[in-house]
Amino acid sequence: MRTARIALASLALALAARAEDPTSQAGHVYVNRELGVRFTGIFGWTYEMAAGGGTWNLLAKYEQEAYEASVLLLTRSNTHETFEAMRKALAAEFPVAADGKDPAAGASVYKEVAFRDVAMRGGVKLPGVEVEAVSLQVSAEGKKREHGVAVRTYYGRGRLYRVACSVQRARHAKVKDLFERALDSLEVQAVEEAATAGTPFLSWRGNYSCLVPEGFTVNMPGDRASSDVWFEDKRSGIVASVVTYAFRGDSREHVDSLVAYYKESLVIESEEAQVLGSKGFLGTVSKGDKKTRIAGVVAKGRVYRVHVEYPAAREAEGLRVMDGLLKSMKLG
Repeated sequence: MRTARIALASLALALAARAEDPTSQAGHVYVNRELGVRFTGIFGWTYEMAAGGGTWNLLAKYEQEAYEASVLLLTRSNTHETFEAMRKALAAEFPVAADGKDPAAGASVYKEVAFRDVAMRGGVKLPGVEVEAVSLQVSAEGKKREHGVAVRTYYGRGRLYRVACSVQRARHAKVKDLFERALDSLEVQAVEEAATAGTPFLSWRGNYSCLVPEGFTVNMPGDRASSDVWFEDKRSGIVASVVTYAFRGDSREHVDSLVAYYKESLVIESEEAQVLGSKGFLGTVSKGDKKTRIAGVVAKGRVYRVHVEYPAAREAEGLRVMDGLLKSMKLG
C-alpha cells in the first residue's frame, strides 16, 4: 500500500486545543473523480491518503492523536444479491457485547448500539444507515479501552460508501460537532447518478426494503414524522412515501380509520389486494388536480402503507411508480 502523509496542523497550536475549540474553518477536501466522491475532513487533523485492499478500501484518514480520534472514508463493492444479505452483513460488523461480559483479549465488541436511517445531504442523495455505539476493546495485556463510534454507510446500486468516526469515549463531547460536520460532508456526484435506478432503500426503523424509483431523490423526514421516507421526482411532480407504525388492530380496523380520516375524498377500490405478500387494500384520494394512490396492509404488528401523489394528468406514471414500489418492497 502506498501511503502519503500530509501534516495540515500548525505547529503553533496543539491538536487537543483545536478539538476543545471547534473551528468553522474548512478542513482538507478529499476528491476522487473516478468514484465521484467529495469529502471534507476536519481542520487541523493529520490527513492520510491511502489506496489498498481489505474488505473496505480506505480512501482517506484524518487523525487527532491526543484523543485517539479518527475519521475514515471508505468504500467497497456492494456484492450482496439480496437486501437481507446486505442488511445482515452491515449488522454483523457491530457484534453486541454479551451482558456483563468483556470480549476476549485482543478482541472488540460494541455496546449501546443504535441504528437509524439517513440520506446523503449533498450530491446524489443516496439512502443509508447510521450506527452509533460504544466500542469496547481488550488488549492482549487485558487493558480495556472504550471509544465512541459513529458510522454512516450509504448504499448505491453497485457500491457502498462509508464515513467512520471514533474517539475516546471520555472525549466524545469535545469532538461531537466536528464529527457531525464530517459525516454530513460526504457527497457522491454524477458517477452514481446513472445508477440511481435500482438503488436499494433499507429501513432499519420499519424493517423493510424497497427500490428507489428511477430518477427520484431520497428524503428522510426524521424520527417523529409519520412517513418513514419519501421519494420525489421534481420533474414530474410525483412524490411517493412509505408510512409505517405499530398497530394492534387488523386490516379492517385500519381501513376504517383511514376512511374516517379522509372522509369522502378516499375511495377504497379493493380490500383483497396483495400488498407485501398479505391481503391488503388499494384506494385513491382525489383533491383538486392531484390524486394520491394508497396501498396498505397490517403485517407483523405494523401498518405499512405506500402513498404515491401525482398530478391527475400523469396518472399512468404515478401508477407505474406505485406498481414498482409494491413489487420491490419486502419485509425483513
